[in-house]
Amino acid sequence: MLRLDPRLFLLPALVATGCAAHHDPDNEPRTDAVTVHGDRHELFIEHRLLVAGVPTRFVTHVTDAVTGEARREGPITFVLLRADEPPIEVPVSGVARLGIYSPDLTFPGPGPWSVTVRVPWVGGVDEVALPARTVFASDAEAEASPATEAPEGISFLKEQAWRVPVRVERAARRTLVERLRLPAEVEALPSRRAWVTPPLAGTLRPPEGGSIPEPGAHVEAGQVVAVVAPPLAGADLPAFLTSQLQLATQEADARARAERAAAVLEQARRAHARVRELAAENARSRRELEEAESAERVAAVEEAAAARLAASIAELRRGLGADLAQGLPALPLRAPISGAVVAVHAAHGEHVTPARPLLQIVDTTVVEVLARAPEADVARLGEGRTAWAEAPGAPGALTSLTGEGVGRFLYAGSVVDPATRTVALVWEVQNQPAWLRPGQTLDVHVETRRAQEVIAIPISALVAEEARWVVFVQLGGETFERRDVALGVRDGEWVEVRSGVAEGERVVTHGGVAIRLASVSSAIPAHGHAH
Repeated sequence: MLRLDPRLFLLPALVATGCAAHHDPDNEPRTDAVTVHGDRHELFIEHRLLVAGVPTRFVTHVTDAVTGEARREGPITFVLLRADEPPIEVPVSGVARLGIYSPDLTFPGPGPWSVTVRVPWVGGVDEVALPARTVFASDAEAEASPATEAPEGISFLKEQAWRVPVRVERAARRTLVERLRLPAEVEALPSRRAWVTPPLAGTLRPPEGGSIPEPGAHVEAGQVVAVVAPPLAGADLPAFLTSQLQLATQEADARARAERAAAVLEQARRAHARVRELAAENARSRRELEEAESAERVAAVEEAAAARLAASIAELRRGLGADLAQGLPALPLRAPISGAVVAVHAAHGEHVTPARPLLQIVDTTVVEVLARAPEADVARLGEGRTAWAEAPGAPGALTSLTGEGVGRFLYAGSVVDPATRTVALVWEVQNQPAWLRPGQTLDVHVETRRAQEVIAIPISALVAEEARWVVFVQLGGETFERRDVALGVRDGEWVEVRSGVAEGERVVTHGGVAIRLASVSSAIPAHGHAH
């Protein structure tokens, strides 16, 4: 269970204790508090009822609404305005203490005043307007004015909230697309799985100058991963050695013919060049030039044929192979695809047969994600089958499975599984970097055809309490209320709230658990910043 740091309560307690030491609570002047939000900042301001000509301290808590943290430094400016009179600007150079500015503001005359606070930040100037402030002509008039009821709820002081930090966001109308959550599994594509199997029985040996790959090793298509030396007995060995000698002789003859053809071609090229130069000076006839050109073409054809023959015989010898140390044949086994070796079922020196595959290779640069949808829900799915994956170890973190350069929907099964009454849905996903592994389980969120405009809040605002969801709504700067909520459509990071929160109310999106714990703690101190 999460436990709050006891230091969260220390500073507010000291503030409250200091106030009680100098004032009689029964005779303290009445105060007012207001919470306002700008484009970037939240301001929670406490002050005594305003009396004309009397300096009044505005205890102003400034919170970065995006991060939930206290403003640490920098000036702010209060602008006081009444009717068409010139504005009164009161600059405040810096914080009195972390997050808190404490200017003394004097309103020259009674009546309604507007107050705007300018908060400069890296993105510009956030101008935060307060509701109209009433300035009374005297203390007696102020005390006789109707009392304003403060919101009742869970007290969670700014000094506590800044340490968590607490962040809030408005409940607003959004168009949400319902997503169907389905169990899924990652699989290697059939075309990207391969086995290396010996075509004949024999002794398994590593390739020349290398070793048999181990699980996890990467191999390239065509790479020799092992060799098999078949047993030879009786007349087989002399026959094999004779064939090897014949092939060696043929290879030597083919190389010699290729070298002779190359020399003839070079001679024909030089002769053609000389005739061409003389023909340009009219020292050779056109017939002689054409004969030289023809001789070069014939020589080129013969050279190419000789080179191909030599290469073919050399490849044949390599294909048949030989364990030169023992004079035995050795058949090379090559990787049919590029990928990672995931299984090895034989060791150096082991007798192997075609009945048992030796190595399994899997290419995971592209994988399949196979989900199963209940047959009743298949008709609800959207045309594009847009989907996101959620791994078991990272709840709430969704990664797209569809889109350009990401992946695509392959197909929906044409039959219903009779045991589970589900239909297979398959996506092909580009897997670089390799964040999906064949055999891995995950959840897939698939868009349906259902889209509607609803009041929505971030899913991060939900706090589990027993068997239901609750949220915490900010009633004032330091006052929160716990609400049971009924939820509807979920779409990514947003969820429809059907009851419990009204449009425009601000819900806690980070720090709700801390507020919940504070609501049952007896350590929450009394409030008293403005006193």
